[in-house]
Amino acid sequence: MKSISAALILLLSLLQPLASRAEAGDAAGLRAAHDAYFAGFPQDRAAVRALGEQGNGFAAMMLERTYQRPSYGPVSSGEALRWSHAARAGDVAGRLQELAARNDAIAMTWLGSMHRYGLLGTPEDPAQSAQWYRKAADKGGVVAQRLLGEMYAKGDGVTKDVVESVRWYRMAADQGDAEAQTKLAGAYRDGRGAPQDDAQSVAWYRKAANQGYADAQVNVGYAYATGRGVPKDVSQTMAWNRKAAEQGNAIAQANMGNGYRHGLGVPRDDAQALLWFRKAADQGDAGALDRVGHYAYEAGNLCAMIDAWEAAAPMVKTGRTHTNLAKQYRHLGNMVLARLHARSAIEKGELGAEERETLNQILESTASIGGLDVSGLAWNGSESASAAKYQPAFSALDGKAYVTSNDQHQVVSYSKHTWCGPGKDFLVEVGSIWRSTPTTFRILYRFDMATNTYRTFPMNSILGAIVESELSVGRSGQLVSAVVETGKTGKRTTQHLGTREIAVSASGDSVIESTQMGVVFSKLEEKYARLVPNAEAAAAARNKYDNVQKQVAQQKQQEEAREAQGGGLLRSVIGAAVAGGMASAGGLDGDQVMGAALKGAQIFNPDSAGAATLGAAGDQMLGTGGAGSVAGLASAASSSGGALGPKENLALGACAGFTESNYRQRAVSGGGDQQLYAMCGQAFEYYTMYKRAIAQGHSDADAERTYAAHRQAAQVAKGFLQSHRAD
Repeated sequence: MKSISAALILLLSLLQPLASRAEAGDAAGLRAAHDAYFAGFPQDRAAVRALGEQGNGFAAMMLERTYQRPSYGPVSSGEALRWSHAARAGDVAGRLQELAARNDAIAMTWLGSMHRYGLLGTPEDPAQSAQWYRKAADKGGVVAQRLLGEMYAKGDGVTKDVVESVRWYRMAADQGDAEAQTKLAGAYRDGRGAPQDDAQSVAWYRKAANQGYADAQVNVGYAYATGRGVPKDVSQTMAWNRKAAEQGNAIAQANMGNGYRHGLGVPRDDAQALLWFRKAADQGDAGALDRVGHYAYEAGNLCAMIDAWEAAAPMVKTGRTHTNLAKQYRHLGNMVLARLHARSAIEKGELGAEERETLNQILESTASIGGLDVSGLAWNGSESASAAKYQPAFSALDGKAYVTSNDQHQVVSYSKHTWCGPGKDFLVEVGSIWRSTPTTFRILYRFDMATNTYRTFPMNSILGAIVESELSVGRSGQLVSAVVETGKTGKRTTQHLGTREIAVSASGDSVIESTQMGVVFSKLEEKYARLVPNAEAAAAARNKYDNVQKQVAQQKQQEEAREAQGGGLLRSVIGAAVAGGMASAGGLDGDQVMGAALKGAQIFNPDSAGAATLGAAGDQMLGTGGAGSVAGLASAASSSGGALGPKENLALGACAGFTESNYRQRAVSGGGDQQLYAMCGQAFEYYTMYKRAIAQGHSDADAERTYAAHRQAAQVAKGFLQSHRAD
């Protein structure tokens, strides 16, 4: 029996060094993970992750915590659970208990955090957490002292006591803990748990800032900006903020943006301002997001504006950003989105009187669509598989435009397209030129996760009501734009009031636009157009409009020329009839009568080269013997004698209803008697030529010759009328 006992004692003595070495290894592993964690705290998990990937179970537990905390990047419950399982597989909780039993302050601290944050599947228990932190703090654990101070400041697991909080902060700060120094500085600044003392506050902030602690650097910069505890110096403000900003501190980055925007301590520089605002916005800083939206708006980048303001709006405490979105969505022709943000802006409040008035106007004008189901509208539907089917058409049209025309109405239009990215908004700008006046309007389509279509709700100025338009993808990949009917109760029906299809060619350089209207579709028109960059759309439309106007002017000139040619022909015919009649009455033979007729055609239509040729032929046929008969046309003019002046219109009696303003139209119309109307038209034409000759200062002979032709034409009309009545 004694031999067995001796053997057991010997065995235990041999195992004891092995157990001690195992525990020493755990303590070193915990220390290594702890140091790595706080080396990157609170943003960089690289060092502790490297240990976790090497199999350090304590590091795995700490990695779980980093994936719970937003300061390290996007929170990921999946990654947190993965590392939690890895730590539990190594019984990290039990090993921490063993180390804590041996008075290891770091183990006690992490047992406190395990209960505080629910690590390793442990239920959250603030009271248990505070007990473990106190045990570690009493043993000089600097992190535990600071964390216990936080719990007293918040009343988390202990009775709230800001004085006790400051006491623990000071213990940790005296040991050089930068975060504790920062919290102690805040207590002095605000007079919370310690006397208010700006000088003490800046002194503690500076100690932490000199260790590179970004939050403290921002606060030192703030002290210089306000002159609290130090002389006011905006250049120092920017210098300290730059230190923090370069470490990735979002507040400091936003402060840098404001400094460059307003020229505070640095030269004013909008490019630098935007650069820093974007860095802060990428980390979700609401103020920076709002400012990035303003810069995008000023630059005309509507997609970037929407992205920034939509992300900022839920985080901004006031209704300011919602107001900006409501106004922009109204201008972009989506009244549903304008209404949604107007309501949110009013609910958050802190608005000016003018802003409230604008928002109330939006709500009043959109009351009719208040009952529409738009819960599926998604600012970012990139995760939707249905949204992906729009990508080919949208990407083909993104940044491009096409121009079409309606020659009948002399209207030229263009459509510009901007796509904000997969699952995001699709913007269309439509411009028209009519009667030289350009007009434009914009439409914003947003993806609806419920209907799997893009929807918009513009105000129709003609109908005076809000209509719904939706975009879908056709069987051949074309975009189908349809106006959708909505009932009085706000219920959306499937009945379409009209559609427009846009198909991009296989080469990607042109489109075919087909338009259909009505409940029973009837094809109206199909137009082909080449795609051009958006920036060239307005100029291309103006150029096309000018070409259309030139074509219209040319057609008008051709019509006037044809009309003038027809009038000249009519004058030649009447001249030939008058002269032929005079020659026949004078007893000339047939050839001479024909010659007289040809000569009369020239005399009655003196501006025509063709009539001049006829006149020359007439001179040959008349010969010297018959010229006198035709000369009577001219001699009639000379016989009127006297000084020139406006003479009476001799055709008024025979040509009832004819005036100097309507005679051409009546002569062409034919009226009740085509022959008489033609004769009256000729008589009035010569009278008009006579008055023009006087007004333009032509020779007396020219004027009298023209009046003689008028008199002869009037006599012919009168003679025809008398003969017609006798018949």
